[in-house]
Amino acid sequence: MHIHENKRGTRETNAAIVVCFAHSTSAIILGVTGLQNIHRRKIQLIKRIVITIVFFGLLMVQPSDATVRIQDDMGGSLGSYILMYSKVRQSGELVIIDGRCYSACTIVTGSVPRRNICVTPRATLGFHAALAPDRSGSLVISRAATRVMYNLYPPNIKIWLRQHGGLGTSPIVLGGSELSRMYRACPQNVDPRF
Repeated sequence: MHIHENKRGTRETNAAIVVCFAHSTSAIILGVTGLQNIHRRKIQLIKRIVITIVFFGLLMVQPSDATVRIQDDMGGSLGSYILMYSKVRQSGELVIIDGRCYSACTIVTGSVPRRNICVTPRATLGFHAALAPDRSGSLVISRAATRVMYNLYPPNIKIWLRQHGGLGTSPIVLGGSELSRMYRACPQNVDPRF
């Protein structure tokens, strides 16, 4: 930026202000130079234009049209599911639970916003304590991993788990009308072949 005095003894600035609004891979860039020489009405007009562009740009932002379908997922490494669902949450994808979602798979309920989850009539959630191998290689309950998993669940799932004995070695299954009261039904236009 360069500042100098003009003939009237007032300071002028030769600055460029760039206002950017980005949406996906496109951006609108508006450049304005010599702001102190531009009439106030023109500045107000430019502000209104920028605000209008930003407002309409935000209106055009839609949730992702992509979907993640869960069918017969029996779980696995808790860390892997935490990472996977973190990416799904950031993407805004719709998660369709269309079959069994057991063990670590169930953390989808607390990892992805409820509005981005829907269930089909086939959907079931199977909960049990987290298991890890002991020194002899036998699977035993990992209290630390179970606590982490439990803390990832939303309040409605925690309440249901407490009402059904909590996380133990035997799976407890949530499905049918109980599940459909907690999560919305998937749209009718969801491709069943997906």
